Amino acid sequence: MRRRERRIEELRFRMMVRELLTLLKERYKYRELARMTGIPATVLSRYVTGHVIPSPERAKELWSAITKLGITNILMDMVYVKDGGYIDDTHLISSSFARKFIATWALDQVLGKRVNAILAPEVRGAVLATSVSDTLGVPLIIARRTREGDEKDLYHATINRIYRMETFYVPKDMIRKNSYIVIFDDIIRTGSTIKAMINIAEQAKAHITMVLAAIGVQGWQDALKDIPTKVLLQIRPPS
Repeated sequence: MRRRERRIEELRFRMMVRELLTLLKERYKYRELARMTGIPATVLSRYVTGHVIPSPERAKELWSAITKLGITNILMDMVYVKDGGYIDDTHLISSSFARKFIATWALDQVLGKRVNAILAPEVRGAVLATSVSDTLGVPLIIARRTREGDEKDLYHATINRIYRMETFYVPKDMIRKNSYIVIFDDIIRTGSTIKAMINIAEQAKAHITMVLAAIGVQGWQDALKDIPTKVLLQIRPPS
């Protein structure tokens, strides 16, 4: 069964790389892409038109080339630090290309690892996590900030913010015992939200495969140093 899952993962990765190449074609001409990737334009055109899906080896080659095109610089230009240190990633979340790139990056991070579900806090983290969930082909579990009605069978974790307390809730039937969870958020600052997600996963007796985030504010490593965590974009703490 695990071999079958890996083949499916591999196929998803190949298809996502093809989709990214198609989106890049809107920005670059075939001869430019050929120069950037080292792959003949005629071959690239067959991928873009959908006549052929890249082989596993070629998909990895293309992904390596794509990640060296300065894509992260393009994504960084979609992130703004506002007055008061607020990080605005609205443009990043709104970009179809950014969502697909982040989802493909997430898939690349967990290839070969066991993943049964994505756990993400609402609201903004859940937007990108939806793309990641769709790409990995696993359920998305959203940790809500409010209780619905008289719900009782809930896992919950509370964060002590400077001016308020914030609690996240997940229905108990959403997380299976001994399942393997990837925690995803759009931004990691202090790591407090991630720790709340970890708390919820531990209450459910689920395993944490990895923590992933689109953006990490420099210094987050100290808070999560004992947890396998990968961040795509690193930014300096707002002054």
